[in-house]
Amino acid sequence: MTPALFGKIAAVYTAKSLKTESEKLMKQISSDLPNPLILEVESLDGRTKLAKTLKAKAQCYQFDLIPNWDCKALTAEALRRSRLLGLALTADCLDYLIEAVGNNIGRMQQELELLATYSPTLTLETLQVLIPELPPYIYTITAENPYPSMDTPP
Repeated sequence: MTPALFGKIAAVYTAKSLKTESEKLMKQISSDLPNPLILEVESLDGRTKLAKTLKAKAQCYQFDLIPNWDCKALTAEALRRSRLLGLALTADCLDYLIEAVGNNIGRMQQELELLATYSPTLTLETLQVLIPELPPYIYTITAENPYPSMDTPP
């Protein structure tokens, strides 16, 4: 991989591709690129070649996902991130943000960056326009009619 001149490098490996592409990933890890590699896995088996390469060549950190039901921790995380971006969000705004994004910290960060670009102080009404909340029935619809997998032919 060649680092981009003014951009970030993103290498995305799915659980399925890790099984078939682990040799490529190990080469990238061994090449000492100065970019972070993020793996979202349930657990990493320390007996595999990939885990051994990661432990030998990289600094590994484990972060646990904040549970959806832990509103206090999610609110604290949203508040911490919003302050880093210079946002002053009310308790109502924080509650709405948590309701809209749940424990998806990546989406939370994106939405907070969007809000910081818009204005440092926001009302709940503005927040509701900028961050649409998915209606609860959308999960029922997608569970009943899932999209076909990209890996399987139609």
